[in-house]
Amino acid sequence: MTATMDSFEPQNTDGFVLFPLTGTARLPAPGWTSLDGRGLLSVSGSDAETFLQGQLTQDMARVLADRALLAAHCTPKGRISTLFTAWPDGQGGFLLDCPAELQPGALRRLRLYVLRAKVQIAEASTGWSRVGLFGSAVPERLAALGWNWPDAPGTLGSAGEHRLLRLPGDRWILLGPATARGSVQTAIAALLPQDDAGWALSSLRAGAPEVLLPTTERFVPQMLNLDTLDGVSFRKGCYTGQEIVARTHYLGKVKRRMVWLGYAGAGVPAPGSRLTLLATDSASAVAPVTATDAESADSAEVVLALATHAMGGEALAVVRVADDDTP
Repeated sequence: MTATMDSFEPQNTDGFVLFPLTGTARLPAPGWTSLDGRGLLSVSGSDAETFLQGQLTQDMARVLADRALLAAHCTPKGRISTLFTAWPDGQGGFLLDCPAELQPGALRRLRLYVLRAKVQIAEASTGWSRVGLFGSAVPERLAALGWNWPDAPGTLGSAGEHRLLRLPGDRWILLGPATARGSVQTAIAALLPQDDAGWALSSLRAGAPEVLLPTTERFVPQMLNLDTLDGVSFRKGCYTGQEIVARTHYLGKVKRRMVWLGYAGAGVPAPGSRLTLLATDSASAVAPVTATDAESADSAEVVLALATHAMGGEALAVVRVADDDTP
């Protein structure tokens, strides 16, 4: 992340204390997890590409050119309602991966815009299998499977009946037909341990954004660093919320961005939890604030958080930033 948070030291307060993390964290040992509990929508029909070009922040022509990329569906005010990973379905259409809790609303909102377009949007999670892989040694550990590993984030390789997506931070996602779920998971499990918590921690430390029910319509794309994660196209035509997203990009610096933080305190801050930096003569601390204070310059809003030890853990949170040199 190019943005850096205003410097402060943690103090003891009621509730959680947030503090900046720097350097490179040690990632969990290689492992895998099932992602079949996530939501998935299919978008098909002769107008599928044109339709999604007018709805999502991503250039969908790039997805059809055999990539899988982040793509946000925004409100007219430029706030993210759903953050997808958009895949080509191999037949000229698309698959949109998102958290299961957002799938019904995402389906409803997209259908509102169909009008006369020749496009069909449907729930598709039961027809597809998804597996997450993490750890720099994964390609070596799974070499016996003979997969074609993609080189750069967003690019796709092949793994039998599955497609293999490279993500930032030594992570990969397999997507393929549900009929192949058993065979591929059995093959992976023979070579790697299943570690659901390791996947979540790897994703957080990679700075992977997520929008959940408590944070839907809270952030413009730049707040979650989508402009630096190849999740926004500034060259394509209009889409819902494009005027606000483009204005933020071209007419002024982004004042709030997602950063990696540590936290101290019992429990885990929930997504959407609002904390604020309280300046003192010698330091700044963090304490809960009310909803009316949520937009103040010194507030921090939790995107994701994970407990990594008995007295605290790590989080991604949107905070005021300094020296943001993103173009």
